[in-house]
Amino acid sequence: MKYTSVGLHKIAQSLEEFSNLHESNTSVSSIRISLERYEIQLHEIIEDMEAHLKELGETDGFSRFRITGLNQLAETVQRRIRQLQNPTNCQTAKYITFDFTNLCGFGCSVHQLTACLHMAFEHKRVLVLKKHSPGDIFREWLKQNTIPLSEKCSYEDLNDKTDIIECPLKAHIPSDNDWVPNVLPRDLAEKLIYLHEAPYAWFAGQLTAYVLRPNLHLSQLINQSLSGFRRSDHPVVGVHIRRTDKLIWEAQSHDLEEYMKHVDDYFNSFENTTPLLKPEIYNSNGYNLNNHTKDIERLTYRNRSVYLTTDEPSLFDQFTTNHPNYILYGSQRRSMSAGTENRRSMDSMSNAFTDTLALSETDFLVCTFSSNMCRLAYELMQTRHEKLGDASQLVKSLDNVHHSEDFSRVKFEVLIPDLRAGLNYGDLVNLYKNHWNGSSSNILMWRNDGRSGDGQQKLSSDKQENSFNAPAYKFRPELKITNFSWL
Repeated sequence: MKYTSVGLHKIAQSLEEFSNLHESNTSVSSIRISLERYEIQLHEIIEDMEAHLKELGETDGFSRFRITGLNQLAETVQRRIRQLQNPTNCQTAKYITFDFTNLCGFGCSVHQLTACLHMAFEHKRVLVLKKHSPGDIFREWLKQNTIPLSEKCSYEDLNDKTDIIECPLKAHIPSDNDWVPNVLPRDLAEKLIYLHEAPYAWFAGQLTAYVLRPNLHLSQLINQSLSGFRRSDHPVVGVHIRRTDKLIWEAQSHDLEEYMKHVDDYFNSFENTTPLLKPEIYNSNGYNLNNHTKDIERLTYRNRSVYLTTDEPSLFDQFTTNHPNYILYGSQRRSMSAGTENRRSMDSMSNAFTDTLALSETDFLVCTFSSNMCRLAYELMQTRHEKLGDASQLVKSLDNVHHSEDFSRVKFEVLIPDLRAGLNYGDLVNLYKNHWNGSSSNILMWRNDGRSGDGQQKLSSDKQENSFNAPAYKFRPELKITNFSWL
């Protein structure tokens, strides 16, 4: 339904542009007004359904069950990480090593490191980093600001070992690997899939949370920097706007107002679907002074709040001018260090981590998944079970889907059949083009017709023969379940 709402909005926008050019065309104007009305009605239906689903989860106890289950899984996963990274004997342990030769930004470097940690788990090895060169700022930042990946073993323990595995750069990982992306250990997968709608994002968040454990010095810096934001007692939406080098090859530019439309939608929805029940008051004879009714009030947050992060400092001034009704968190000074000329510095790394952590602590994210920082904040958000439960839907990406950078290695499973495209439940497709309008171009790779031993028939990968367009909501990334058991 959300994709349909987005589609209606885009059609209405196109008709508005057309009617502005042809002001005398009353038919077009009438159609546009009708579409806008339908869009509003559909949006209200979505809000009402989401509110009822949330209330249902709280009523039948599943919300608390989910939080408890996710907390237990997280405790188990973190304990197992520590065990794998801190073996009894470092001299006899087996290792995977990595060298930061790819000098990319903060988010990119963290994602590379978590991929290596995942690979280490899959092979039951300890991940250690090679000695860093003076120009390796991220490696130096890790050393000075985070708890070591292993508190017992180091690169010196490798000595003359010959069975060491090198972790490759993510861009060089073969498509037929068994550890990234969307790969889960078998004994973790069943329960996690039941409790969380984006299980790999949750698992990635657990890996990232381990990698980015701040030491005392960094923790004090973060607490000082985020003290005002963390004292907020009302919902805050995190907005990350990436500009500069990303716009050259990897992403399109989006105006501040594009982000703020979704911020406004979040707060409008929150106010319209969050009832506050007045307490019933009785006199000494047991008579209800409220006339046996519960007056439902809608929460109205006069102080709507946004935490803004960006590598374009001028957006802070633009935000203040255009949205005076919002409380603005974030730091224009930190955004200055995110520019391309300052990005490879120790201060910039600490500022990037501070802002990423803050984004993950908001109640809803509006960003672009083409940015590593956006994906990183979203993954860390999944670790906040006690407050958010399953946070997989608390994000609006203006461009890609999560893990779009791994499209060459990800297949998508059909959830909803599409008669026009000839898709059946369980078919597998490759997504090769995102149209940025809720649909995508795909190639049907495996037909779930039961004619082969595993229930699927492999088809030709020729685009002309098997390509089609379909709404993206009909697919989900295929999860790979490995036989590696480590819980």
